Amino acid sequence: MTRQEFGIYSRPILFERDCNDYPYSLLGTCFGIKYKDEYLIITAKHVLDKFKEDEISVPYIFGSDCFLPINNLNYITNQNETDDTDKYDIVIINIDKEILDKNFKKDSFFKIEECFLEPNSFESCIIYGFPQVINEIDYDEKKVKIQRILLKANNIKTSPYEHCFSLETEDKDKKYLNGLSGSPILGLKKNGTGFDYCFIGMMIREKYFISSKWILQLLATSNKSSYNKPIAN
Repeated sequence: MTRQEFGIYSRPILFERDCNDYPYSLLGTCFGIKYKDEYLIITAKHVLDKFKEDEISVPYIFGSDCFLPINNLNYITNQNETDDTDKYDIVIINIDKEILDKNFKKDSFFKIEECFLEPNSFESCIIYGFPQVINEIDYDEKKVKIQRILLKANNIKTSPYEHCFSLETEDKDKKYLNGLSGSPILGLKKNGTGFDYCFIGMMIREKYFISSKWILQLLATSNKSSYNKPIAN
C-alpha cells in the first residue's frame, strides 16, 4: 500500500434529500475497515447527529452511484459521567454482507491492525477527506460536486482529552478542516529509503483526532450485538 492508495478507504457520507434534482447532500467523511470477518464503516458520531439511519448513504467507493447496504449504526456510550467525551465521538456502521453486489471491492476496506507506535512518534501525517469548502451543489448543472483532498499535517502531540491527539496544518490549509471529521489519518515516519507509515487515527474536530489504538480497543471489546452497550473507562 502506498500513501496515495490509502485514500481509497475514505468515502463521502451522504444524506438523502426530498428533492428530485438534488437527491443527496454531503454530510462529511467516513472510511471502510475490515475487522476480523466484518466489513465496517467508521465515522465521527457528530456527523450523523441530526439524521436517521435510513437517511444516510455511503457509496461502495468514492465516485460510485451505488450505495453500501447498511445494517445498523452503533454508538459507543459511556456509563461513567465525564466531561471528556471526545473519545466517544465515533459510530461503527455494520454492512450487510449478504446483499453486497458486484460493486463491492474488498480492497477498499482497510484491514485494521494495531499500530505499535504512538501517534506522536510520527513526524507528520496525511488526512484523506471531503472538506465542505470544495464540495458544493452546482445549481446550473444540477449536480452535487464531491471532491476528496489529501491534506498534510505535522506537530502531532498528546491532547488534554483521553485517547485523543492533536495535529497542525499549514495556515493556508485550515479552511479545509471543516468536513474532515471522520477522515482516516496515515502517520509518516522517515526511514533510510523513504517513509514508514501506519493508520494512526480518525479526525473528530478542528485539529483533534481519536487514536487508532482506541478504535481497535473499542472493536476488540465489543461485538455486533453489544456496540450500543456502555463501555467502562
